[in-house]
Amino acid sequence: GDFIAYLTGKSILPPIVSSDKMKEAQVPGWACKNTKLRQELGFKPKFDIEVGIQKTVEAYRAAGWLS
Repeated sequence: GDFIAYLTGKSILPPIVSSDKMKEAQVPGWACKNTKLRQELGFKPKFDIEVGIQKTVEAYRAAGWLS
């Protein structure tokens, strides 16, 4: 996203993919678990990751950020 903005002189809002986000994604061991939240605080997610991704894609499409 930031490379395209550099080439075109136009910012992409919101920057869905940027060099900073790519650096974050490439960190080894990057993970997020809710095990401790579940055990110690009784956390229960409203839906699983697959449903969350599906809802995110639908929201991005509705906002015109994806085609």
